[in-house]
Amino acid sequence: MSSVASSQMQMASPSMYRSPEVENSARYTAANEYQKDLLLFMNMLQTTHPAFCNASTVPFDFEQVLNDGFSALAGNNDVQNLRLILQSVAAKLGDGHTVVSGIFNFNDTKFYPLNLKRREDKYYIRVTDKEYSKILGMSVKSINNIPIDTLVNKFSSFVSHENINELNERVAEFLLLPHLWEKLSFNRTDGALFIEFHNDSNALIFPKFRNDMLLEPAPQKQITAISAPTSQLFSYNIDADKKICYLQFNACVDYNTFVYQIEMTAKDEDMKKQMYAELESQKENYPKFDELLEKMFSEMRVKNLSVLVIDVRNNGGGNSALCSQLLSYLKPHETINEISSHIRISELFKLQYPELYQMALAKNGNLDTDKLYDTKDLKIAEDGDELFEKYFPLNKDESKIFKGKIYFLQGTDTYSSAGELITMVRDNNIGIIVGENGIFKPCNYGDILMWQLPNTGETGGISHKYFTRPDKNKCDENYLAPDVEIQSSWNDLVAGNDKYWEWILENYAKQEIIEQ
Repeated sequence: MSSVASSQMQMASPSMYRSPEVENSARYTAANEYQKDLLLFMNMLQTTHPAFCNASTVPFDFEQVLNDGFSALAGNNDVQNLRLILQSVAAKLGDGHTVVSGIFNFNDTKFYPLNLKRREDKYYIRVTDKEYSKILGMSVKSINNIPIDTLVNKFSSFVSHENINELNERVAEFLLLPHLWEKLSFNRTDGALFIEFHNDSNALIFPKFRNDMLLEPAPQKQITAISAPTSQLFSYNIDADKKICYLQFNACVDYNTFVYQIEMTAKDEDMKKQMYAELESQKENYPKFDELLEKMFSEMRVKNLSVLVIDVRNNGGGNSALCSQLLSYLKPHETINEISSHIRISELFKLQYPELYQMALAKNGNLDTDKLYDTKDLKIAEDGDELFEKYFPLNKDESKIFKGKIYFLQGTDTYSSAGELITMVRDNNIGIIVGENGIFKPCNYGDILMWQLPNTGETGGISHKYFTRPDKNKCDENYLAPDVEIQSSWNDLVAGNDKYWEWILENYAKQEIIEQ
């Protein structure tokens, strides 16, 4: 998730997961609180996640994993151990969206003061405690005498990921967890990390509490081009001389996203009023995406611009309806081949989206919780719902369709709904994709339900949909490769160079860039 997306207001609170069947069992009654929540977590996976709808495609030996975790929690009173066990189960799904949130709860535990950034197959120290500032910018060769590539492989069983590219990006966070190093038996007796660097130097890094850290980033220059990252959800700039419009699309979230979410998730009028009050207090931070698009494309027509660059390098996802709004200005909506989605209706879905659940019941009668429904067949919300169309209108005026050159910039933070956008672009032959290999699978699980376990209070998210790309014959692809591959080096990052934008300026005026 990008920094912009992760800082957004969170309107949906987690739903408490309960199961009378599990809670009335003899095994549950005799278990400790950690074992009880493991039993509930495993039941939630079985009854909620799309991977468990078909017994022949279950991704792991369910009973074996459950029994192993249950035994590991016997007599255990360490919540960190529970979190790691739950996360190791989630990581088996091949789903980057299903995660245990508390695993990175550093409020009451020590962790290693490191932020690692991967560039060109190496991990660089991007941030550390001031005490260790001499190692900033160094690339890691090994930790505790284990080569970094070996560590990535060993830690992978705890990292929720869709492909190797996502694993390589996400694993750096897990290297900060002292209890995980201990669980894997890679820890030192003094609790430190002994890091060796490619320049033959080394350092001992000890874990600290957050309040004891004074973090310092590696020196780096700011990008001076119009492509410089901003904290805005979305914004655009125009270079009139070059006839280029640059749209920085940092998050698939806007004001109407939260309004619609309130309408679908509020359980009563009091909750709805409270949620609207919170949204209104932050309204200036959440513009409407459809208004920006109308203004931007209107200005492009007036100024006769011929090139549009859409930058989703820092877009970690959100609401895919915003992507559909954007695409409706690039190709007639009725001619776009869409991503299809299949949804599993579960008790957790009922708790999270009571309005949608009642809508599904009213339109379809009894619902099979072990079935994956095509969302179009189910006829809820996204398929013709007036409220949805009110808040996320599409451009239906063909005279407003942009006819010039279109470039999409994809990076290692492009994910979820932003990944769906890039997939739609590829399968509908809209523009040229420039950047790095995707960390998302073009066909994937997603759309998160937020959960909480009753005994320990642990929280997380679980997917309840499966998305299929328009070109179904390519669903086996593990990642989406760009049309033009560009890798930004660590030196580029430090120097404030934007290799993507440099490529655009060097190539946008050429008649033919690539064979489509």
